[in-house]
Amino acid sequence: MIAKDKFIEKYWGEVASRNWTAVVLHDWEKIPHAITSDIDYVISGPRPSELICLISDYCETNGWSLTQIIEHEVDALYCVCFQKDDPFECVLLDVTWDYRRKGFDLVSNEILIRGCWMPEGKPFKVPAPSVEFLYRLIKAAAKGKDLKEVEGPLRKLADADSEGCQNVLKEVTGRDFGGEEGSFFSRVQGEFLSDPYFQKIRSGRKFGIREFRLYTKRVLEPTGLIVELPEGITDDVIEAVGKKMGKGFRTTRIELKRGSWISDWVARRKSVLVLRKGSAKGDLLLKEATEVAEICVKIVKFLANRVGVRKNRYR
Repeated sequence: MIAKDKFIEKYWGEVASRNWTAVVLHDWEKIPHAITSDIDYVISGPRPSELICLISDYCETNGWSLTQIIEHEVDALYCVCFQKDDPFECVLLDVTWDYRRKGFDLVSNEILIRGCWMPEGKPFKVPAPSVEFLYRLIKAAAKGKDLKEVEGPLRKLADADSEGCQNVLKEVTGRDFGGEEGSFFSRVQGEFLSDPYFQKIRSGRKFGIREFRLYTKRVLEPTGLIVELPEGITDDVIEAVGKKMGKGFRTTRIELKRGSWISDWVARRKSVLVLRKGSAKGDLLLKEATEVAEICVKIVKFLANRVGVRKNRYR
């Protein structure tokens, strides 16, 4: 079972060996030693099913398990990988083909991988400065963030290739944010969020056939998990399990009694990890397990088996 940093370092070589292109979209300087969240990357080459098979096989070869596949947008997969044993380190691979949000196509795959390069000492590719600028800008705007929250990285990227940033922004939005020297970033700050390009996204979510299939899949194949633990288990053990395993879910909830069927139904479909003791209703019943490692091993195995059943349904 390899450590987290080695797992991340070796992964990109596996992708490249199949002649696929993977590009880490931002915060790549921190990888693999200072990761605090998921790894956002774009991929070109495989179908979703092919990539899932690669990740699953790669995990098994290295003492890990693929425990979750959360499709948060069409062709955007949030893949959770856990070590099979203590210390149960976790890697979150958030992969996309195009950048989409709320059902809208925002940046194409062709643009996202254009001009990608491999920094010295890194085993993966990163975007051209202009593309990273575009991605960070559009992602912040699409999520309704104030651009001041990402001003530092955006200014640095704009300084690195101001002309390239202007050109790719014009290509995507159809609008020229250039002008007098030194005014580009100021114009972006002042005018970009009100651009018609984003009016459609602020007006709501777009629903099409692919989006309908996605939401149907979320209902039929929920990614939450309800674990029933022994009555006598200590609170410290439950909290420790939640801390280790909760990284693979949207949120974690600890309960002392059985919830309503409605709350359980919602928890499963909102990717909530529910840890409950003293009940006999749940997805995973652990009547005898009282140690943190023992419980985590069983949760990882249950999730990996669930993914194994579902992974061939991706196309």
